[in-house]
Amino acid sequence: MSGYERSTGDHTRSAAACTMLIGVRVMRQSIGASGAVMGMANLVPRLCVELVRAAHAGETARATECQALVNELVLASRAGPFPSTDKFLAAELWGADVGYRAPYDPLAPDEVAAVRARLEPLRPKLAPFLRR
Repeated sequence: MSGYERSTGDHTRSAAACTMLIGVRVMRQSIGASGAVMGMANLVPRLCVELVRAAHAGETARATECQALVNELVLASRAGPFPSTDKFLAAELWGADVGYRAPYDPLAPDEVAAVRARLEPLRPKLAPFLRR
């Protein structure tokens, strides 16, 4: 597998030789990716599949809409410490029994409040992607 990892911020390398680009911002730039690896796919797989589908179909408005929702969920996940916040989000979104163990503790009450404050407005937009 060949790929390109965007977290370095170095977007000067040619993507032409890559079969996969990592990171939703790079995918959105439409610079030749055949796929994407997104951490948010662990929490909202259907949303991420729809984002990639829309991007490949040239449905820019739909891809941009999905990307915006992914970005908002990323902000919710950054409202607390990683990976505890992602575990908390899995429990909130899916009712998952995630469990915590050292060195990662459950979120503190103020962290829970911060994450929920970012998550609650997203629930109606996320609902279509959370059906079982």
